[in-house]
Amino acid sequence: MAYHSVVRINKKSWTAGFGKNKEKGNYHVAQKELEVEITWIPEMKTELIPFVNEHGHQGIKIRSTHQKIK
Repeated sequence: MAYHSVVRINKKSWTAGFGKNKEKGNYHVAQKELEVEITWIPEMKTELIPFVNEHGHQGIKIRSTHQKIK
């Protein structure tokens, strides 16, 4: 298998470009609708972690960590 987990962005408004600030290219923006799918293999332990960012916006962090199965 070539991957352990994947995120697919199905609906978005735009993707940040790579202008002078190279850090801007790692996020996508949605205005009225955002839809993503996340898949993982059974060997991954996946956690859904709710949080509030520094601007008071609610969010959810998704962490998948590979677990060795004996």
